[in-house]
Amino acid sequence: MFAEFAKRAQSPFLTEEARVFAESYGLPSAPDGRAWGHIAKRCQKDGLIVSAGFAAAKSSNGSPKVLWKKT
Repeated sequence: MFAEFAKRAQSPFLTEEARVFAESYGLPSAPDGRAWGHIAKRCQKDGLIVSAGFAAAKSSNGSPKVLWKKT
């Protein structure tokens, strides 16, 4: 679902946006939001996404998180 969101994204995105997308299609919530970090890093390793800077994340009280964009 993360890879599918990345393919559709028209601009850089946060992991939390991909998570919301996946959950809107019925994927159950992970027991811990940090579980998505591994998925993002795997997509990066596979060449699907690259880092595009940082942005404040709502899920982390505005802490800066990696912005991703499709390759």
